[in-house]
Amino acid sequence: MNNIKINSFDNIKPSSRRSYKYRDCLIEVTDKDGNIAYGSDLVTVAKALGCTKQLISNCINQPQKFKSAKGCKIRVVDSVTLKPIEK
Repeated sequence: MNNIKINSFDNIKPSSRRSYKYRDCLIEVTDKDGNIAYGSDLVTVAKALGCTKQLISNCINQPQKFKSAKGCKIRVVDSVTLKPIEK
């Protein structure tokens, strides 16, 4: 996780390009050591992990098939309560 600081909300930025479906959500990244980081959009998380935004999107949309990205578990959480959002 190059650009995302662990347990930090510095990478959260308001974006008008975010879809309505995930407007009030954050992307939670958990590495193999249990450290947690948050990102506001797919591009931020993808750059931090050094992968494509499509891989991050696949991990969010198809968790049964794509279990992790670069060894990190990816999921969408509510921005206020930080509880996982189920589809």
